[in-house]
Amino acid sequence: MHTDNPRGIAAMTAAMAAFAVNDALMKLASEALPVAQTIFVRGALVSLLLFTMAWARGALAYWHVLFKPAVLARGVLETTGSFGYLIALAHIPLATALAINMATPLVMMPFAVLLLGEDIRWRRWATLAVGFVGILLVMRPGPEGINWWVLLSFATTIAFALRDVHTRRIAVGIPSILVTAGSAAMFTLVAGVVVAFEGWQPVAMPALLELGAAAILVGVGMHLLVVATRISEASVVAGFRYTALVWGVVIGYFVWGHMPDALGWTGIGLVVCAGLYAAHRERVRRHEKVGG
Repeated sequence: MHTDNPRGIAAMTAAMAAFAVNDALMKLASEALPVAQTIFVRGALVSLLLFTMAWARGALAYWHVLFKPAVLARGVLETTGSFGYLIALAHIPLATALAINMATPLVMMPFAVLLLGEDIRWRRWATLAVGFVGILLVMRPGPEGINWWVLLSFATTIAFALRDVHTRRIAVGIPSILVTAGSAAMFTLVAGVVVAFEGWQPVAMPALLELGAAAILVGVGMHLLVVATRISEASVVAGFRYTALVWGVVIGYFVWGHMPDALGWTGIGLVVCAGLYAAHRERVRRHEKVGG
């Protein structure tokens, strides 16, 4: 199969930039509106975009798969993780939230063993230990004690890891766009229920523009992610997922004046190195299987 790694790297880097800017816009919008309302507005726009894409591809003919237990379970995990992440994001620096979220592939390892029966060798367990130390450095308590919003962010990483492991168990024949759209719809409906109890707040034009731009960027990021993974070698582009941290630090500094300290940088570095090494070991393992 023909690969175009330079274009794949560019697409992956651009996708991570889109996701980081999306997070920043959601954080800005949450300063003017309740978090659940920002989630509902963006979710409605993203759901509309995804279902339109599904219709254009003819996938809506299989709409009944949205109610399969496996697809619904993924939606529950996606909703739990996304809600928790965006709530935590409203209270912690952007780079911190992204660094913890980038540990999802590492957190997946024990779940892959328990739920999928995957064989993970000692090197990858050592990688998980290093990454966990990095997470602890990013999450470390400050002078005021434990930051519960940071702990919530880590809990959402566990939810995302379970979501990704569970996604592997969904039948291959189910269109991916419908799985994604179904999760977005569930996410939006839950946010709508919360908003119904909290009450609707007037949405000023700046917040509406931020949420609209965030929805567009999510769609753009998802498309670029698909492009990157289809035209290039996974082992080559995997490491460029961590450029999201660079974007997060830059945006966090210029918008909110946030900058990780020495220990924070050390933790981010350990998470990135552990993630890159895990991707390398996965490539080696696949080559060994093919060769064997």
